[in-house]
Amino acid sequence: AACGDCATTCDAQKANQCAGGTCKCGNNAACGTGQTCCNGICKATNSDFSNCGTCGSVCASTADRCTGGACKCGSSDACAAGERCCNGTCRAVSGDFANCGACFNACSASVANACVNGVCKCGNNAACGSGQTCCNGVCRTLDTDFSACGGCNNMCNSLVANQCVGGTCRCGNSVSCPTGWRCCTGTCIDVRNNSSNCGTCGYRCPGLGVANTTATCANNACGITCNGDFYDVNGNAADGCEKAGTGGNHSENTARYIGDLGCRDSDIGGFDGVIYSDKRQHITPAVDGFNAASGAAPQWFRVYAVGGACTNDPDITLSVLSGSANCYRLTFKSNINNWTADANGYVARITLGSGSYDDDTSVYFGVEKFCSTPQGEAANYSVRFHL
Repeated sequence: AACGDCATTCDAQKANQCAGGTCKCGNNAACGTGQTCCNGICKATNSDFSNCGTCGSVCASTADRCTGGACKCGSSDACAAGERCCNGTCRAVSGDFANCGACFNACSASVANACVNGVCKCGNNAACGSGQTCCNGVCRTLDTDFSACGGCNNMCNSLVANQCVGGTCRCGNSVSCPTGWRCCTGTCIDVRNNSSNCGTCGYRCPGLGVANTTATCANNACGITCNGDFYDVNGNAADGCEKAGTGGNHSENTARYIGDLGCRDSDIGGFDGVIYSDKRQHITPAVDGFNAASGAAPQWFRVYAVGGACTNDPDITLSVLSGSANCYRLTFKSNINNWTADANGYVARITLGSGSYDDDTSVYFGVEKFCSTPQGEAANYSVRFHL
């Protein structure tokens, strides 16, 4: 209070002692204009971050400078509680993705999608580890993840692939299957035309493996074809072509020989049979004389006409015992001519005059279905005649 003379009082803001009759701040001269003596050291409290406005007033992490004796964040006031001053801008580091937990501690978007309580997270879990990527809040291994293969939103199509390898959707060891194909247990299969996988993997067409039947798949739809002279009369593909035909007497050249017969009217001949029909194709082999419209093949029989003192005036009757009315035809053929009669209801008859054939020649009888019916049928018939 009397430093060097009775009238000189040291300014407590500029000095903290009187030494040798001189006001001093520590061991140095008293502080100059704009400075304050803080613990023996002159400080510019207008701008000193550690002595802002007054000695010992240290600005916190909510500010990055001292201006005019006040802690500031950039040109604004110091940040509110829970914030940090990051490069002159207040940041809520507890949830700021670019400043998570501390200034400039940016979360990596490849392994995290949020900052929670100052910690980088992927969804509700920790940030993803090495080799993983944060996809919509879930850690994914893009090299092998079927739901995020090579990219977060790239889900493999399970119809054409069954695994993700090296970030690429694959079917087994091959690339994903092309359009119209399906990945079936690691193999690309054209399900449009595969009877073991028709329309989708593992769907076996009805009739596959059934005897005398070939199961087919065309444009994703199952069907069957009948092998040769076998027929799907009941229309059930599951039991295939369940009925065996006559075995081949479907033309005059393959007509079944049923014996010799004289020309007397009392010499009665006859034969019985069944004509199977369906709505299927008949291949491997094709059936001789097969009528695709009626789904049946004709049946032919041969008799050797012995002859004698007769008029050779045949009378033949076809009786359809089961099957559709008005759908069956009787044919008689000799070396002279051939004649046909369509059934009226269930009976067809051919009555001829004398000289309709020569003695000691073969005559032929044909029975056929000629019209289309809604479904297949087994038509039993009986033919009786005299020559």
